[in-house]
Amino acid sequence: MRYSVIVTTSCLLVAGPAFSQQEATPLDEREAQEIGQAEVKMRDTKMAQCMKAIGHERFCSCIADESPSGMDFVDYVRMASSSNAAVLADDKELVDATRTSRDKCVDWSTISSPQ
Repeated sequence: MRYSVIVTTSCLLVAGPAFSQQEATPLDEREAQEIGQAEVKMRDTKMAQCMKAIGHERFCSCIADESPSGMDFVDYVRMASSSNAAVLADDKELVDATRTSRDKCVDWSTISSPQ
């Protein structure tokens, strides 16, 4: 019994690092470049949609940069304007991040002056 515990523990100590190294695979250069291009495209889409709806360059640039990645301007509006009661537990973090970006971008001392 004692021998099997020692052997099992030894195997875990030796094999553990090997298993953990296999789980985390670094992105290759091509994948990283594709992700970067997708993020730039999403930012540009968000900026264009915001300019079409709001028309304030400084505000839209801030929203495009500060709102959570992976969402377009329509998603941003939906998240920023959703009621607390309508927010699902899974979406709470995303809604909070969206509202934080909104609060940062709606600084009236910055956006009230015409450009």
